[in-house]
Amino acid sequence: MTIDEVLRESGQRLASAGVPNAAWDAELLLRHVLGWERAHLLAHMDDPLSPDAQRRYRELAAAREQRTPLQYLTRHQAFWRREFEVSPDVLIPRSETELLVEAALARVADVTAPLVVDVGTGSGCIALSIACDRSDAQVHATDISSAALAVAQRNAERLGCAQRVFLHQGDLLAPVEQLAGAIDAVVSNPPYVARGDADALAPEVRDHEPSLALFPDGAVDSLYRRLIPAAWQLLRSEGWLLLEVGLGMAEGVARLCVDAGFVADTPLTDLSGTARVVSARKGRRYSASVRTAGAALS
Repeated sequence: MTIDEVLRESGQRLASAGVPNAAWDAELLLRHVLGWERAHLLAHMDDPLSPDAQRRYRELAAAREQRTPLQYLTRHQAFWRREFEVSPDVLIPRSETELLVEAALARVADVTAPLVVDVGTGSGCIALSIACDRSDAQVHATDISSAALAVAQRNAERLGCAQRVFLHQGDLLAPVEQLAGAIDAVVSNPPYVARGDADALAPEVRDHEPSLALFPDGAVDSLYRRLIPAAWQLLRSEGWLLLEVGLGMAEGVARLCVDAGFVADTPLTDLSGTARVVSARKGRRYSASVRTAGAALS
């Protein structure tokens, strides 16, 4: 079969399985197998595809038919101008999470050699993006999953940041309590999807991404309720807490920050207008001056 014939057949099968952008995914998988750029592939559409390449391609295409995420099949995902290894052990980095990285970098822009902690690091995309953009930063990253930390370690080594990014296994901020009073910023994209909403998720997410990274135990804000006061204890004076939040959660999470003694900024919105990142600065606990900047949370 020619490359064109294989792509047409595979695209039709993926479309029948309900895969969004089926033709594009079929092409990306074949380019992954062949190691070709798109222009090279388009110039050789009438060439026969070798039996070995056909076998390897059909294995991947069959997995995509079962709604295995494309990123788990190609083993990488672009994020913040870099490529990250991903596997079923980690959440696939989303473009909206780049807003969290952008906000964190802005908050420590004037800090010399900032110390940043990423909670629930997964692939390491947040921690490593900060470390790569700030060559003077020291970044600590925590995760409860040893398998996720192994992926983050490989990404750190490949991106040349392993000497400045320290990975810790454990719950939330517990592994870095020794840094109390020295941390300039805590960032986190914690699990915030309600288990009752699982059926509404795409099969790629619901059936393949790690549930540990998607669903908190208990209420959707349960991890925020634990993380926010813990961050207060460890951050230096005037340090920053930056949290990604789900749809409709920004006001409630900002209120939790204020209750803990933080001064919360107006939540940052993504390109769709959804409030996506809550940023809050450590103030004086229970002071009468504690308030929000630009957000009506009272």
